[in-house]
Amino acid sequence: MKLHKSWRFLILGLFIILVSPLLLQRMLMKSEDKFAAPKENAQTVQFQVGKSATLDGIANNLVYYGFIKDENAFKEAVLKSKDNLEGREGAIVLENGNSINTQAAYNISQSMTAWEIASILLNEGEKESCTHGCPPGLFYPEVLPGGEMAPTLQEQYRWVENYEDCVKAGGQTYSEQYLEKTGGPDHCVSPDGEKEFIKGEEGWEKAVGG
Repeated sequence: MKLHKSWRFLILGLFIILVSPLLLQRMLMKSEDKFAAPKENAQTVQFQVGKSATLDGIANNLVYYGFIKDENAFKEAVLKSKDNLEGREGAIVLENGNSINTQAAYNISQSMTAWEIASILLNEGEKESCTHGCPPGLFYPEVLPGGEMAPTLQEQYRWVENYEDCVKAGGQTYSEQYLEKTGGPDHCVSPDGEKEFIKGEEGWEKAVGG
C-alpha cells in the first residue's frame, strides 16, 4: 500500500514538472498579447488629444476605437516607456514624471503595439493651434467605434450621378437671385466637392477645386 501511494505521488510530481513550464509559457504569452497590435497593415491616422484629456480618457478611447487591446497594459506601457520630451504647459503629467502633451495630434495606427503608441504619445505630437479650426472628432481620417475606418466623402456620395441626386444629397446650388440675374441653368456641386452637375444635362464635370 505504501508503494502504491509513493507511485501516485511520483506520477503527480512528474505531471507537475512537465505541465508547469507549459502553463507558465501560456501565461506569459497571454500577458504579452495585451500589448500586441490589434491589426496588421492598418492605416495611419491622426489622434487628437484635447486640452482636458486624461490618461484614463486616452486609454478608454484607444480601446473603444480598436487601437489597443487592454487599457491597463497600455497605461503600464506609458509609465514604463522612456520620455525624452519635456511636457508643455497643460500636459498630462504622470506619477513617474512622464508627460503627454495636450492640444496635440499624434500619428498612430492599429498595427502598432501598446509600447509603440505609448512612445509616440510621450515623445512626438504636433501642437494644434486650431487657427483655422480643429479637425472634428478624435481621429482624422475618421475611425468608427470598434476600429473600422469611416467611409470617405467620395465613398459616401458615390451614388450621386445626376443633378437630381446632387440636390437630394444636399449639394451646393446657385441662389435664386443669381439664377434670375444670369438666366442660366442651375448648377449643383456634390457634397464631396468632386462633381458639378448642370440641371437638364447628363453627366458631370470635375468641380473647381475638386
